[in-house]
Amino acid sequence: MEKNLLPYYDGCFACSQTNPSGPQQRFSVKDGKVFSTFKPSKEFQGYENFVHGGIFSTILDESMGWAATFRFHKFCKTVKLEIRFLKETPLGKTYTIESEFVKEMRGFWEASGKVYDDEGTIYVRGVGLYYPLPYDFTRWAKDYLTYDEQTIRIFDVSEGPRQGESPLEIDGEKK
Repeated sequence: MEKNLLPYYDGCFACSQTNPSGPQQRFSVKDGKVFSTFKPSKEFQGYENFVHGGIFSTILDESMGWAATFRFHKFCKTVKLEIRFLKETPLGKTYTIESEFVKEMRGFWEASGKVYDDEGTIYVRGVGLYYPLPYDFTRWAKDYLTYDEQTIRIFDVSEGPRQGESPLEIDGEKK
C-alpha cells in the first residue's frame, strides 16, 4: 500500500477529520506536490449557490503550508497570503486543490497553489509566504498529529540540525 497521505490534526479547522464545521481536508503528496479534493456543501456558501471565498483561501493556505512543510520536514506559519479569484466557484462541483513549494528566500518559504475542476478550469490561485518554525516546535507538534497506515511520517525523516549542521538544505545544498 502506497503511503502518500499527510497527517492531520483534529484541532485544525481545515484538516480535522472530526470537526463538522470544517472542510475536513485530507492532503496527499505526489511528485512533491500537495493535493486534496473538496466538494463544498451549502454550509460553505457565500452568495446563493456559490462557495464563500474564505473557504478556498483557508484550504489553499493549509495546502501551500503543507507543501513547504513537506519540502523541509518542518512546520511553518503563514506570513503573507495572496489569493486571486478568477471565476465564481459554484456549489455542486468537486474541486482539486494543488500546491507546491516554489523557493526559499531570505529565510522564508514561498509556495503556490490553485483550485480547479475536473475539466481543468482554474477558479482560484494563491501564493503564500511562510516562516519556518523552530525545530523544537515541530518536535512538540508532531505528536498531536493523526496517522494511519497510508500516512507519510514526514517528521520522523528529519529531527532538525545536528551539531555543526545547517537547519536548511535545498537540493543537497546547505543554506
